[in-house]
Amino acid sequence: MSIEEVSKCFYEDVGFQIVYERFEDKFCFMQLKNNQIMLEENNDNWNVAKMEYPYGNGINISMSVENVENLYRILCKSQYKIDKKIKEFGKIGGKNLKFII
Repeated sequence: MSIEEVSKCFYEDVGFQIVYERFEDKFCFMQLKNNQIMLEENNDNWNVAKMEYPYGNGINISMSVENVENLYRILCKSQYKIDKKIKEFGKIGGKNLKFII
C-alpha cells in the first residue's frame, strides 16, 4: 500500500470523503464538513526539499468536528497510536478538546 493510500484510509476512518483524485499525480483531495486536506505522494510535482521518512513529521493539523469524543473513541479502537490522550484546553468559544495521534 502506498503512503497516499495509507493516509487516505486514515482520513476516511476519521470521516473524510474523497472530493476528487488525480491518480496519475498520486493526489487526493478530501473533505469533512469545512475541513479540507490534500494528500500527495512523492511524485516530483511539488517537492521543495529532500523527502525523508517519516513524511509529515512535525506537521500540526487542527480540525473542527461536531463530536471529538466520538472521533477519539473511534481512533482508540483502531490500529492508530494515540500519542497524547484527550484533554480540555483553553476556553475560547466553549469547550475545546485535543489529542495527538
